[in-house]
Amino acid sequence: MDALMQAAMQAGSILLMSGAETYRVEETVVRIFEAYDVKESNCFVLPTGIFSSFVYEGKNYSSVRRIKHRSTDLHRIDAVNDLARSVVKDQISLEELQQRLDMINSERSYSDLTMILFAAISAGFFALFFEGTLMDAVAALVIGAIVKVLLIQLHKEEITSFFVTALGGGLTAALAVLSVKLGIGNHVDTISISVLMLMVPGLAITNAIRDTIAGDLTSGVSRAVEAVLIAVSLAVGAGTALSLLKIWGVM
Repeated sequence: MDALMQAAMQAGSILLMSGAETYRVEETVVRIFEAYDVKESNCFVLPTGIFSSFVYEGKNYSSVRRIKHRSTDLHRIDAVNDLARSVVKDQISLEELQQRLDMINSERSYSDLTMILFAAISAGFFALFFEGTLMDAVAALVIGAIVKVLLIQLHKEEITSFFVTALGGGLTAALAVLSVKLGIGNHVDTISISVLMLMVPGLAITNAIRDTIAGDLTSGVSRAVEAVLIAVSLAVGAGTALSLLKIWGVM
């Protein structure tokens, strides 16, 4: 039963660290318990932790797992969901379950180069979407790539995400002004907004709404606060950079 607890908690951890909603994590953990004839089980999930317990043959089992790092990886969420369905449908052994979880956990995510490339492309198309010129799109593309490189490097250094977001917002605003001054872009606001869209907490907002609707008020409120803090960090970073540039006479 210790192996069952470990496997279920690992499945929940992968989901939560990959950006899954809290109710999805709870359902998956409980579903795995029930697939191995556990009748009494509970799972309580917060954005930063998982608490699980069950009773089997009169003995209590419990576990707590702290989640320190979260990202967005829809592929891993889908893989764990499929595995949970297989556990219920095919009744695979605990050994196979653990092996498949280890495989999912060890799968390499997208490379840094891939993320930088698509961040740049996204920023460029955002500029066109916001009715910017072709030059604005080119400037946003280049700045998007530069900012993504900074974000990736700072995340590797395990710097606080809100500080990283503020730096990203500041760098975006500064480079947008510089690009217009150099004649690469035409509109500072369009370029800035297009690149800032890469850091807007869309997933956090969506999960906050979904968790609240599902009745997970604690998780919903905490995710909403996280989204607001990220948005404030972006505003503070960009606003500070623009204010300094104005004081220095660049704008």
